[in-house]
Amino acid sequence: MKFHIYSRICLMILVLFGMSTVVMSQKSITGKVSDDSGLPLIGANILIKGTTTGTVTDLDGTFSISTDQDFPIILEVSYTGFSDKEVTVTDGSALDIVLVEGILVDQVVVSASRKREKVQEAPASISVITPRKLATSPQATDPTRNLINTPGVQIQQQSANRINISMRGGAGLFGTSVLPIMDYRNLVGPGVGTFQSDQSGISTIDLARIEVVRGPGSALYGPGVTQGVVHFITKNPIDFPGTAVEVVGGELSTIGATARHATKVNDKFGFKVNAHYRRGNEFTLDPNDPDDAAHIASFTTTGIVQPQVTDGVVDLTKDPTVLITQEDLDEDGDGNPMADDWYNFSANATLEFRPQDDLSLFVSGGYNEASSVFYNEQGEGLAQATEWWGQARVQKGGFFAQVFGVTNDGGTEDNPTFLYQTGNRSPVARNQFEGQAQYNFETPGFLNADWTAGVDYRFVNQDTENLVYGRNEDDDNFSVVGGYVQGKFELASKLDLVVAGRYDRFNFIDDGAFAPRAAIVYKASPKHTFRGSFNRANSTVSNLQLNIDFPLASIIDGSFDVWLYGNKTPQTFGDNPTVSWFSPAIPDVPVGTDGLPLAVPYSQVAGPTIEAIIAGICADPTNPLCPFANDIAGALAGLDPLTFGTTGQLSPGFNIFDETPLGLVDAPISKIATDDVWEIGYKGLFNDKLGVMLDIYHVTQKNNSQFTAISPAYILGGTDALPADLGSAVSTAATPAITTALLDAGLPQAYAEAFAAGLEPVIDGAFAQAGDQFLNTPSAAFGGLSLSQVLGALPFHATTSTEQVPENGANHLAAGYRTFDERSFWGIDLGLEYYFSNDFSAFFNYSWVSDTEFTQKVIGTGDELPSYLNIPKNKFRVGVNYTPEKGIRGNLSFQHDDSYFSASGDFAGDTEERNLVDAAIGYAFGNGLSIDVSAQNVLDNEYRYLPNMPKIGRRTLGRLTYTFGAK
Repeated sequence: MKFHIYSRICLMILVLFGMSTVVMSQKSITGKVSDDSGLPLIGANILIKGTTTGTVTDLDGTFSISTDQDFPIILEVSYTGFSDKEVTVTDGSALDIVLVEGILVDQVVVSASRKREKVQEAPASISVITPRKLATSPQATDPTRNLINTPGVQIQQQSANRINISMRGGAGLFGTSVLPIMDYRNLVGPGVGTFQSDQSGISTIDLARIEVVRGPGSALYGPGVTQGVVHFITKNPIDFPGTAVEVVGGELSTIGATARHATKVNDKFGFKVNAHYRRGNEFTLDPNDPDDAAHIASFTTTGIVQPQVTDGVVDLTKDPTVLITQEDLDEDGDGNPMADDWYNFSANATLEFRPQDDLSLFVSGGYNEASSVFYNEQGEGLAQATEWWGQARVQKGGFFAQVFGVTNDGGTEDNPTFLYQTGNRSPVARNQFEGQAQYNFETPGFLNADWTAGVDYRFVNQDTENLVYGRNEDDDNFSVVGGYVQGKFELASKLDLVVAGRYDRFNFIDDGAFAPRAAIVYKASPKHTFRGSFNRANSTVSNLQLNIDFPLASIIDGSFDVWLYGNKTPQTFGDNPTVSWFSPAIPDVPVGTDGLPLAVPYSQVAGPTIEAIIAGICADPTNPLCPFANDIAGALAGLDPLTFGTTGQLSPGFNIFDETPLGLVDAPISKIATDDVWEIGYKGLFNDKLGVMLDIYHVTQKNNSQFTAISPAYILGGTDALPADLGSAVSTAATPAITTALLDAGLPQAYAEAFAAGLEPVIDGAFAQAGDQFLNTPSAAFGGLSLSQVLGALPFHATTSTEQVPENGANHLAAGYRTFDERSFWGIDLGLEYYFSNDFSAFFNYSWVSDTEFTQKVIGTGDELPSYLNIPKNKFRVGVNYTPEKGIRGNLSFQHDDSYFSASGDFAGDTEERNLVDAAIGYAFGNGLSIDVSAQNVLDNEYRYLPNMPKIGRRTLGRLTYTFGAK
């Protein structure tokens, strides 16, 4: 018994000793992570190097981690947007770890591969706009302008409140091939293809950072992402609680206010609300400027109307309903009906829930409202719309999913969206839904790979009330289903291979497309990385380009217009094309006819002129021809005017938008377009001071589309000879007819021939006088103008229309979209930034493309026509940034853009060379208050972004920001 008791005691001692040994071997490492201003960084990642043991910081930025490793222990500390840091732990003392905003190398991004990774290791070219640079950016009233100093990015400042984005490749005027997203939510409606920056709801004081990914992104983000991704990432409420307000005011009567409030209820739940309102005046066309006045002359003079619809299409031959009178449209009476002001308002709210360290849920929703001038290839318009949106997203470890929906009314009858050229209301309401699911995982035992796989669904239903989509209104749903897989393989310690592929299926063309991606990333050192890649981006024409079916410009109300028809079906001229004139009163003539049919003036003046001739014959009752007056009148009236021939001379066919030669070239149905991009890139940091990024790329584009005229236009010249032509034609045709009439009446042949010959000068003179009157007398057939007035006022006089324009009593010149076979070009993006300190840097960005103008074959015809990238061949921007946490801050930059030819419909032509200076200066007091003044185009070097757009001059704005409770 004693032995057993002794044995149990010994066993207990051994167990206790063993437990104490284990406990004593466990080491606890504690500490706090903050930024260089002392603000705790919540959710920072702490990992023991070489292991999978780690944790994240809590609400106070503190952490605790246990390990049985012996000291020294190396911790890897990272936080998105900040430089990674390695900390060596030699004992159990509490750590105080400070992270600084990343400078090129150690920044962590989420947009290049749709998951967290270092900028330096990403298989794409990336820039990050950090919070400090956001604070002093010359963004004025639109957060999109924060992108202006980013390498490779082209900001299209079309007006005071209209901004579009482009990167590599061609630039659209209304649409964009860049994918702007905010917190993973697409800001471009699928099928619409337009980015309404003023309706995006982006708040200047809610932005945490902006990530810019240059180059095609279709392999992960889907079709249409041919140039890059811009990700606006906002401050989440748990990590960034507090209240802030911003007030803006300055030139062009600009005022605005923004407010943000975020509450961190506890370490698991938070919410935030944002609201902003901004308004101001526009840069406008000047009626006293001859160039502007000529363009204003193309605008509506009858106000804004709701057109009538016949057989599913706008019918301009019927009286519309007036929505806004011309007097109300031009309130200041200066002769320019374009709106000279703008406004936008947005409000949104977000709930964040973090029940676990690796689980987060967000539910967001908002309201956007805006009114501002917009520009597309068809001309100027006013966009007025309200929009509601909602989003839910979840992330659990490597799993990510989101759904969101958008409802946009496209403008109502009380607040219509319309085009100024026609005055017609042009609503494009939409209901949009998107869903995405993605999973990131690793297979260390199989190929040592890091995988990303996902599926996307996009759908949009649009309602244009037949005013925009016309005959296609009931068949305009747009949906895309896609799936993708990406694998990252570690070929060696410094060499990664990234391979990805995506397949999308499009409902509206019953076709699909595969987008591959492959990249080699060589990490020569932590500060120097080289890339080589191939990316294919797929895209289709937008729903607008596919289904549009409406008049975009009225030349003569109710009788002659430009008709825009999409390329869901081909536009064809048929076997027997004809020339249609500016008035249905003029009969069509076969293509190849020289000029205006003389039958037209004859039919207008024959009756009264014949009566005058007969009255002249019988003025002397003894005239031997008087008894035969009725026979002569009958002979003249019985003439076939179609045999008279033509007058004037039709010019060769030309494109009304850019005045280039144009023949009868059919426009085939649209196809899926591809951009194949080969690229080599470098990103590095020299001596911890000089950051360098260099991308050299080659793009081959196939099946690219371009808005253009489909029908050739013609100008009628030489009509000053009309009086003589008409007189000679009638007298020549009348002589044998009168001879026959006199013979039938019983006169001998010699007398009949002599009398008929004697009447020739009388008939010639009478009809010559009548032709002169016809040329200069107003006629209802020509819209109340005379023929000479019409020919002097119209930009063109005749056209050969396609078989697809509607037959509604008016003549139409067909416009649309042509699809071209292939074009290719080289490009370079260079970015240099020298950091004198973390606060002070100088930068130089340069972009070059080898070609901006091409001659391409039209798909399906073999005919060659010009196409354009609509971007400068050379552009650069140079400047300095000074961004301390406290005290004076600011920036100064100079921009140069080469002149280039723009093929942008109503805004076609050579652009002006741009040399612009922007500047901003401010003061951060350190107690939450900061004051900044920014000026765009400081030297007031007025320019038009494209021909016929208003001149843009200087705009200076002040901004006051206050964060409550800041220390």
